[in-house]
Amino acid sequence: MKNLLCCKYCCSSEKIELREDLKSRRGLAVSLEIICHNCGESTSTMSSKISNKCYVNLRLTYGMRAIGKGGAATRIFCGLMNLPPPPAKFERHNSLFLNVLKTISEDSMNAAVHEAVIANDISSNIAVAVDGTWHKRGYSSLNGVVCATSLC
Repeated sequence: MKNLLCCKYCCSSEKIELREDLKSRRGLAVSLEIICHNCGESTSTMSSKISNKCYVNLRLTYGMRAIGKGGAATRIFCGLMNLPPPPAKFERHNSLFLNVLKTISEDSMNAAVHEAVIANDISSNIAVAVDGTWHKRGYSSLNGVVCATSLC
């Protein structure tokens, strides 16, 4: 990596040091400091975009939730992959995704209802047959899928 770096102030690439600032770690995102020992200047940057939450942490949370895993599985995954521990705000990221997904799903369902009403000559008396499946047997699962199989 040092072979690819040069100082943005003096353009030297000989006395460059790349250092990770462990105090500024935010989940999987790290702060990198580039120090030029030729001119004494230094520059810091984060390894992930920051806008309240680091992008890499949001992607990790979304990826784990997409495969049906939570915080405990994320900690195991990060340990096995020799990654730093996942963000402590894993549940807060879940809440963020829940709010966004609720909004998107409600908008999608409202659009589908509007489309069905128009196709049914403005009658809102529409019968719907649905089928579904759940992540676990019984009534204890929080993850499931429901699909409309027919409209009458």
